[in-house]
Amino acid sequence: MRDSNADNVVDQVWSAALDKITKPGDAAAGRPVLGDQMNLATAQAGTAALLASVPAFNKLLYNSGYAAAARNTYLILRRLGMPSDFFWKYEPLNPKRALETLDKIVSKVFTTMLSKQHVGVLKLTAADPVANQFDVSFESCAECSGLHAHDPMCFFHAGSFAGMLAAMLDHEFDAWEVECVALGAEACRFEIGERTDREAQSRWRRWADDFTYAFEPTARFAAGLDGEIIRELGETVDVGYYQMLLASTVLTNLEVVERSCLDAGRNIGTKLADIVRERFGADPQEAVPAFYRRLRYASLDITALDSGEASGFRVVVSEAPEHWAFWKAQPSSPSSQANLKACSLPSPVVTSPSLPPTWTATTSSSVTPPAKLAGTRAPQQSLPGPSTCAQGSRAGSGTARRHRPPRRGTPRGPLPAQEGQPAHRRTSRSR
Repeated sequence: MRDSNADNVVDQVWSAALDKITKPGDAAAGRPVLGDQMNLATAQAGTAALLASVPAFNKLLYNSGYAAAARNTYLILRRLGMPSDFFWKYEPLNPKRALETLDKIVSKVFTTMLSKQHVGVLKLTAADPVANQFDVSFESCAECSGLHAHDPMCFFHAGSFAGMLAAMLDHEFDAWEVECVALGAEACRFEIGERTDREAQSRWRRWADDFTYAFEPTARFAAGLDGEIIRELGETVDVGYYQMLLASTVLTNLEVVERSCLDAGRNIGTKLADIVRERFGADPQEAVPAFYRRLRYASLDITALDSGEASGFRVVVSEAPEHWAFWKAQPSSPSSQANLKACSLPSPVVTSPSLPPTWTATTSSSVTPPAKLAGTRAPQQSLPGPSTCAQGSRAGSGTARRHRPPRRGTPRGPLPAQEGQPAHRRTSRSR
């Protein structure tokens, strides 16, 4: 079941990203010790591990990015006082004028917002207002820089860019990646077309259905620990980007991916145990906090426990990027829980599924985790199809401002998804 606060958290993260460019002096306070930046390797690790291990997770990433971007793009344009009928002004333009006009809006808002967060540099490189086809380039892509793949892998940003254009132009779009930094390209490049176009549907399906990926975290984290500069925007990314990725993808689908997140975190932590000992020493009370501090991920205080019958560690975590001072909802952070426990010791962890900004985990070789964290249900082998994973449905706090007012082109609900095709909003257009 979808968390009732999930959409509200996603909206808050997007709003905070916009605040950084519209009123930086009033932006919500970040982490007082570690700051607003974190190492890019830590922001990539969770989704990369899930892409490698969970079938159909790439489609969930795409749908989640699309749904979050489509709704929040509309809210952002309204907040900035930009015209709500932009599509009707855009359609009659010739291609050159259309590209210039649309690029102004993209550059003013989204390129600036993504650059400020060190997520990447977005450029609209081609636009055809008759066929509704677009080309987008994304330099210094945070989703894939420093990773290596055999197929273009930036599903979250592909969905986000398609969702942005869908909200701006009142059309349903799909985006597919044709060049990727993870394959050696200088920039990621996406093509975007109407989802009703058969060729666009075919290209999206080929990209999504044929995708395979293998993630090796050791080399990526070694580069992060060494401070290796892998892109022009640097080796760090704003915590807000990680929160946006987590909230849009994991929090809104928590019942679907929770078990997979825990497993992925354990696998990453187990593989990283050797590099932690090699770089920071064999004492987990010193090595693990140093590892997390170097990556600017979280502050840890680890103390040994000895209850007579069981021994283990008490771990106090503060400034974890999953939490922000202004969040009204406190999502669980299954990936970081599992990563922490596997990296420190290959032993179970007892912790609360709802974590405060500073939270405590206890590890012990003789303690059995509670059923919710241990995952007593059958292990998840694959995710449901995109029609059940993420349809961009509006959840509910019931706050009127979060919903688009009825007008021409208003979405009336998700389309029935065809096999292998993401379920988006239905948009009708009448003259």
